[in-house]
Amino acid sequence: MIFNKNRHKGAGKEGFVKMALPTFFLVLFLFLLMMFYFYFAPTKSSKIYTSKDDHPHNYDTIDTVTHKCYFDIAIDGNVKGRIIIGLFGNTVPKTVRNFAELCSGVNGVSRLTGWDLNFKGTTFHRIIKGFMA
Repeated sequence: MIFNKNRHKGAGKEGFVKMALPTFFLVLFLFLLMMFYFYFAPTKSSKIYTSKDDHPHNYDTIDTVTHKCYFDIAIDGNVKGRIIIGLFGNTVPKTVRNFAELCSGVNGVSRLTGWDLNFKGTTFHRIIKGFMA
């Protein structure tokens, strides 16, 4: 049998674009439609609670803070303050150990990359006024 490269309609780059582009936009449209639905769909927990006592979850069962770490914040070399972070070592012990070691810098320098294993000199990607801190 002799191979006929033209036997498949739409073969080649043009055929791929003709098939793939509409499929891509269909998948994108369905994804956006799904995101829109889940963002605006009413949920059972959409009630606004006015006090801690009205809420169905018991906030008094929060775990105990076992470690505290801090970041000293400076803007253009001017010290602006300190962010203190409480860590829940009973809930996530490995995460707390790793984060505390990165805050203190006790591990020194990475043998693989040569980078300092700490947060010193790290910049914030984005600061939103009144959000989380």
